[in-house]
Amino acid sequence: MRMADRRGVLMTTALCGLVLLGACQGAANVGPRSDTAATPPTAATPPTAATTDTSQSEETPSTSSVGSSTRSTGADSSVPDTGTPPSPLCDETPSRVRCLHETLELVVDGTPRRVLWQVPQGSPPPEGWPVAFGFHGSYVPAADFWEADAPDLLGLWHQAHTTRLLLEAGYAVLTPEAWPDAQYFWDTNVFPYSVSWETSPDHALVLALFDGIDRGDFGPLDGQRVHAFGYSSGGYMSSRMTLAYRDRVRSIALVAGSYATCLGVLCSVPALPADHAPTLLFHGGLDSIVPAWTSAIYEDALRANGTPTERIVRPALGHVWFEGTGETLLAWFEDHP
Repeated sequence: MRMADRRGVLMTTALCGLVLLGACQGAANVGPRSDTAATPPTAATPPTAATTDTSQSEETPSTSSVGSSTRSTGADSSVPDTGTPPSPLCDETPSRVRCLHETLELVVDGTPRRVLWQVPQGSPPPEGWPVAFGFHGSYVPAADFWEADAPDLLGLWHQAHTTRLLLEAGYAVLTPEAWPDAQYFWDTNVFPYSVSWETSPDHALVLALFDGIDRGDFGPLDGQRVHAFGYSSGGYMSSRMTLAYRDRVRSIALVAGSYATCLGVLCSVPALPADHAPTLLFHGGLDSIVPAWTSAIYEDALRANGTPTERIVRPALGHVWFEGTGETLLAWFEDHP
């Protein structure tokens, strides 16, 4: 293992050891609200950040190389038979979200890379379905975009709920996996790739994903209408998407993340490119893994740049997804088509 990779693995392992501590801050509040348990959230009448449990204080949002591939279906396509009547793609109850997906394996520079994905039901627009890339957090597998229970320490019910909302709104959802030798975190803030992105395995993966989209490997998709969202390490990776692939990326959303090269408390944000994509930021005020101030300085840089941005903070929560993220994220993507 190269020294840079070993250093990155050690640093991430140390950070991972803190994840449960950060997540436990406010963890009891990250599942769906018990007072709405009889009526699970739906795309038609979603709960929003403004209607969340009043026991949680909330800040007012500040608005202003090509690879070969093989395909397989999800390992288990059954859905629960209780709760909300299942749709053909997703089933959701207050305690569980489960969405069907397919798996495509890309061989990128000799390394197998898996992508879990699904397209909406019905007929696509003439130019194809718009795309939402979901990037997972460290040691939080991509499968959690497709199935999650509540309550849990990281609020992953809300992450899977976001997948459901996007599919029902007409977005193809693609959730690639980080490369195994990197222990499931993204290259964007790992030296030397943080300063030499074009040499990174994850850059090669993204190029292979775009090539696959353009070839039709994922069905009829619009490779020029791409959005990105992610949690923790995946939030940093979502920031990288606008810096490196701005000709395709329309908007991004970060949950417990910050600028592409930041890493926990090691964070500074340089002057941003004029064409930085509109950026939505979610953060828990008690986050000890990716401190909330790191997304605040990103927001400041975005505003100074004239980039549309919004930041939503839950002061009582930690390193988690939280209620209303999915609905707000979907509205952001819709507002920046």
